[in-house]
Amino acid sequence: MTREDVFFILLIGHGTFDGTDAKFNLVGPDLESAEWSAMLKAIPGRAVVVNTSSASFPFLERLSGPRRIVITATDSAAQRYDTIFPEYFIPR
Repeated sequence: MTREDVFFILLIGHGTFDGTDAKFNLVGPDLESAEWSAMLKAIPGRAVVVNTSSASFPFLERLSGPRRIVITATDSAAQRYDTIFPEYFIPR
């Protein structure tokens, strides 16, 4: 990957927030927003992250940075319910 390439991540699923850190739920250990941020540091290009899950707002603060676009389905850590946001990324 070069500095001019774009790395796109679309997270569709369920998220949680424990009052300290947000997680995207996976089969096996869930990844915290801090872990996603650390992984993105290794990407030389631009990054676009769209998190359509519940409790996704904390990802905005943790993943934001130069050459990154971060979009979350929620605008508060208190929003912990399923979102309708993923529907707009799935063709009908």
